[in-house]
Amino acid sequence: MQAAPVGNQRGNRRPQGSCRRPATAGTRAAVLCGAAVHGCVFIFGLALSALCGTMQAHFDSRGFPPPSPWAALDVLLRFFALPFADVPLPDPTRPDSAGVDVMLWAPGLLGFFCLAFGRQGFATMGRRRPKEALPYAMVAAVLLAGLAELAQTTAEFSTWGDMARETSSEKAELQQQVFRSGHGSFSQQFSEQQCKAVSGAKMMECSATTMEASFMSLMVPGYCRPLSDDAAAEFEKRVRSCRGHVKLLTDNALESDPLFCRCWTALFDHQRTLAWWILFIWFFMLAGILAVLYAASESRLNRMCARERFEVLVFAAISMTILACRAVLLPEGIAASKGVIGALQGE
Repeated sequence: MQAAPVGNQRGNRRPQGSCRRPATAGTRAAVLCGAAVHGCVFIFGLALSALCGTMQAHFDSRGFPPPSPWAALDVLLRFFALPFADVPLPDPTRPDSAGVDVMLWAPGLLGFFCLAFGRQGFATMGRRRPKEALPYAMVAAVLLAGLAELAQTTAEFSTWGDMARETSSEKAELQQQVFRSGHGSFSQQFSEQQCKAVSGAKMMECSATTMEASFMSLMVPGYCRPLSDDAAAEFEKRVRSCRGHVKLLTDNALESDPLFCRCWTALFDHQRTLAWWILFIWFFMLAGILAVLYAASESRLNRMCARERFEVLVFAAISMTILACRAVLLPEGIAASKGVIGALQGE
């Protein structure tokens, strides 16, 4: 006589209708893509942290007091909150703004954020549990929204180099205000730091022993110049146009005016280049984030049959494509705020 089985052994059997699958080539490609993207983010964070440490060591060696990180942290937090709420941003052209502190600490804080985000991406792929991917998805959403806001703002601001003659529109008035504020701040710093123009008003030397003086002496020759030799003629033409606009604002020409116009013109050249790079980085980050989320949900997707799995992936792909196009082409449609330009205007 055969003995009766003890207990219910059905739980040890695999259901006949199960469609569990092993890791496919698509899953391995997603893991590889996510690892590559977050590896680049992690390396970029290390580079920014090293840059911040190098600048801190340079100014410490010259006996300057250490800058405060709180102003830079405040600006970064306000910027990341900007796509979701109307948050006023401090005007960087005001003389009383902590511009040097922000410039010195912003790379370090961004580097720390990149290191944390890269590590979180690797941890999410390693665990591969959908519920543990929720914190990563929230941080990734904030990051993508911030990058989309930055790309749109940079592209818009890069068109402000040619000063508008009419002052009837609201944009032209804000443009004139930024120009006057930047000119006044640069002239004041030029005078306070005891600077003078050298090499045909293409470089400057400062006699003051302050952090601002050292920063201005390094910035002008390295930043305030054309991007290439081929663009030098057009660059000088726009510099002369800027100097003509300065004469309309002030009666007396200042020694700092040629240097200011070179920095003003170079600013918008760099902004145009930066706008394209930010757009590329946005799509690069989107691909890596989707790869991590796909790897994290792999266990649930493998429980689906082929048809269900295909429908879910197609729906996700179409949704992400629509979101990407809307975020890049129509950023005003998804932002709850007025953007960086509106925040500065509200300031």
